[in-house]
Amino acid sequence: MKKPMTAPITIKELIKNQFIRSTLLLVIVLEIITFLSFAILIISVESHTSMQLRNRIESNLKLNAAGNANYVTEKSNDITVLAQMIQRQFVDFFILFDQLPIEESDLPLIEHDNGAFYSGSKETGSALYYAREGALHEGASEKALKSTYMDPYFKLAVKDYPILDQIYFNAWDGMTRIYPYVDDLPALLGPDMNIDIYNFYYLADSQHNPSRDIVWTDVYLDPAGQGWMISCIAPVYNGDFLEGVVGLDITIENLIKDLINVETTVNSAVVLTNEAGLIIAMNEEAEALLTITELKEYAYNEVVTETVTKSDDFLIYQHGDDAFKSQIQKLIANNHDTANMSLNGKSYYVTSNIIGNTNWRLIVFSDQDEILKPVHDIERTINKVFGLIFIFMIVLNFIILKMISNQSQTLAHAVSTPLNRLKENIQKFGNGRMAVQAFDNTGIEEIDVLNFEFYLMSQTLNERTKKLIQSEIQNREQHIQMENYLKEAQTDELTGLMNRRGIEDMLDDALAIHGDMPELSIMIIDIDHFKHVNDQFGHLVGDEVLVAFAELIRSNLVGEMTAARWGGEEFMIICRNGDIERVAAYAETLRKTIETHQFVTKEVITASFGVATVQDVNDGKRPLIQRADQALYQAKSNGRNCVCKG
Repeated sequence: MKKPMTAPITIKELIKNQFIRSTLLLVIVLEIITFLSFAILIISVESHTSMQLRNRIESNLKLNAAGNANYVTEKSNDITVLAQMIQRQFVDFFILFDQLPIEESDLPLIEHDNGAFYSGSKETGSALYYAREGALHEGASEKALKSTYMDPYFKLAVKDYPILDQIYFNAWDGMTRIYPYVDDLPALLGPDMNIDIYNFYYLADSQHNPSRDIVWTDVYLDPAGQGWMISCIAPVYNGDFLEGVVGLDITIENLIKDLINVETTVNSAVVLTNEAGLIIAMNEEAEALLTITELKEYAYNEVVTETVTKSDDFLIYQHGDDAFKSQIQKLIANNHDTANMSLNGKSYYVTSNIIGNTNWRLIVFSDQDEILKPVHDIERTINKVFGLIFIFMIVLNFIILKMISNQSQTLAHAVSTPLNRLKENIQKFGNGRMAVQAFDNTGIEEIDVLNFEFYLMSQTLNERTKKLIQSEIQNREQHIQMENYLKEAQTDELTGLMNRRGIEDMLDDALAIHGDMPELSIMIIDIDHFKHVNDQFGHLVGDEVLVAFAELIRSNLVGEMTAARWGGEEFMIICRNGDIERVAAYAETLRKTIETHQFVTKEVITASFGVATVQDVNDGKRPLIQRADQALYQAKSNGRNCVCKG
């Protein structure tokens, strides 16, 4: 049985129908490919750009926090060095005590109504207090009068270091000399001040500080009426007897103003804590974050008779929810430098840096919503672009379908050519070649809109790529600049030699590799009677002598030696691969060279030398420096212009 034949159709309709179906299918396939290409491209670019920007922001925050911590470290180290200098002056004061005259201008001790004694005035600069019982000891009045010898050092220190609020010396017998002048000290300190119970004294005694190092107190209430503060304290020994303690005070208000309000890229909460997590100081943002008010002032209604410290309410891990407390404790206990935390419904990027040798921590809380705003802006922009492209392609499908139905062949040619060109641009763009350099006008509105949108997007991404490259270049330039700053920070400006910070770092490095070296020795050199040069010829000539002295040392260095200005008229030389006998012989040769050198003063200038060598590398640098220092003092005691070994 034959199959019935269907009615034939015209070739025009067949071509039209087949062309419409095939063209429509091709257009749909092309659109799918285009859409997927756009989707993959946008997702890839968005993910890569966001990740890079996020990492860059976090890296910058970490770098900025480290820079701020280094700034605080440098300031605290400067105060520590200043404390060491004042400590040394007081040691010299007690060594030379019997030789010091009592000036006619020195004010005598006056008995206060409460039985204590006092002296000084605003005109002289410093105030002196003597506890009732201590002032009755033999020699107390002489010590009080002669201690005015230290006033010029006090004044110079406070003048050169604006962060300092006051500087003082507390003696074992209740004598206190303090600068700047404080009105009515006996009324503030009472008739009998038991100095042993105050942290700014007992933290430096032999029980708490057997190594006699410079130490920092926690926050305490100043008995002399300056409010809440911290102190950098240094013990002053006369032989093995603790004569007293030198203290440099910084109020919490000054600490916040000069150190805690460091530069941050966003408005961040900044907290300075001790190693136990007790808040030493914080800025206003930190007060709002932790819901605690910083202690800056105190109303003195009565005499402070013991050390008053901050309460446990100022432990940083006492605030926030349990999760925050746990995270902040881990940050402090495990020495982590960064962490992500949540508090009060907000997420924070947290950086933590140790401040020098103080075991303090500078903790910075940066709001992640604020620091990641550029990342979120990019994500929102990309999503909008992606949505517009998706909507545009849906609309385009209806337009193409209608155009194919009306003018299939013309439309096919008109549409396929620009679409293929657009596809090539997309493929080139996806392969990392920014091929779209100008807007391609085809005369078809829909295709032109698509080309224009793609052109704008490619130009935008090009601009962002350039900005990222520029940002990388700037970061590298900043790194080079930081290295230059570090080099300048380790060079003494007057003599061009390495400064104290630089030589101490080099000594640490030398001790770290000492096991591979036969010997490691140092010498400390002190210009004899340099004060006489300054007094007779002036400080400008004194500076010329220091420069010439430094050049004389530099020109006579041999082998693996490094010289530095240790401080004032003192210099240090590190001698690698040299035992103490060879170094002492070299020192003797250098001593003779100095003695015969003609300086600008036309007078003979000599120097004393203290030489020491490493005995146990595990002891660190302090014992080595102390032995060299003691040898130097022995050389001075032997009449100067000689070399002594320690």
